[in-house]
Amino acid sequence: MSALTLLVEFRGRGTPVDTSPGFSISEATGPVELISASEMTAVSSPGAAKMKTRVFTLDGRFWEAGEITFAQLDGSLLVDSPAPGTVHQRPDGTSYGSITWRVLSGTGRLAGAQGLVTGNFTGDSNGGFTDYQVYNLLLSRRE
Repeated sequence: MSALTLLVEFRGRGTPVDTSPGFSISEATGPVELISASEMTAVSSPGAAKMKTRVFTLDGRFWEAGEITFAQLDGSLLVDSPAPGTVHQRPDGTSYGSITWRVLSGTGRLAGAQGLVTGNFTGDSNGGFTDYQVYNLLLSRRE
């Protein structure tokens, strides 16, 4: 196994699904910073990432699932939240919260990935958000 730890600063927007109360689609992009990597997974520049997830929110908790694509790493990850995240609404319409995702699968250079992703976010009153995510991944060795 080899390890890869990344930090992503996503900026994006959540859009409610009109026909399904409590559901929204989150889309964001952001720069990727390499925190640590074993010699097998080292990359000179991780580039940027793109995120698209489906979110269900109820009573200050939310569940999320979707795909994160890392173009410079030639791969993507499918993730979901096995336990709910939390979101706190402020009187001025802003919000903050956190979530932990599990990695379900990966493609390309991230094939066989396992691990967790933690995210801490702030949201504005218009659906925009900034989400700092830490990816702590174990990757299968390739021969």
